[in-house]
Amino acid sequence: MFEIIRTLLLCYIVLFFLSLRLKDNSIVDVFWGIGFVILAWIALFEGNIFVLPQVVLTLLVTAWGVRLALTI
Repeated sequence: MFEIIRTLLLCYIVLFFLSLRLKDNSIVDVFWGIGFVILAWIALFEGNIFVLPQVVLTLLVTAWGVRLALTI
């Protein structure tokens, strides 16, 4: 789990510096929603317990994160 968090943090840092170079912060904004989706699915599969509330919550986070990424 910590490897994934470190990877996401590295992606955020790289995208931040890329946005500074391009002078366009919308690059980082789009990735925020996708980052939450990735974390939700990793948490679902890391637990190895697929109960209905956890699956529903993961699907809701996915819908929210995709909508966030698409609208920004």
